[in-house]
Amino acid sequence: MTVDICDTESIWSSGKIVRMVQADSILHVEVSYDGWDEKWNEIMPWYNNPRLAKISTYTKRSKCMVDLIPKRKHQNKDKRFCHCHYWPCIVHFRVPNLSKGIEKYSMAETALRTEPKIFIEPYGLDDELLPK
Repeated sequence: MTVDICDTESIWSSGKIVRMVQADSILHVEVSYDGWDEKWNEIMPWYNNPRLAKISTYTKRSKCMVDLIPKRKHQNKDKRFCHCHYWPCIVHFRVPNLSKGIEKYSMAETALRTEPKIFIEPYGLDDELLPK
């Protein structure tokens, strides 16, 4: 199931519930953040958890076209001809959590501004439409 997850730095991200765990009569879920390695997965309570929300409650997604295959300098000596490899993708936007107060919001906003990467998900990965 896809959900919005608020991480420990007070940033909302999209992610998935990868499994459910029963512990001491309390249902827990393991969540995986979209675009992040498994080492960042977390196990958290499921019921009434303020860090979990319906997908797109806080995060946003947008369709876009992305040049997925980097251009090689020797292939494009004549700049009039562009050998672009655009592919339809979804860009995932993470947002700071305002409900934790302005100080945490400012810290989360600063962390987001300094991130060098953004998560972009190409269409057709499951269908093997993209080249290897």
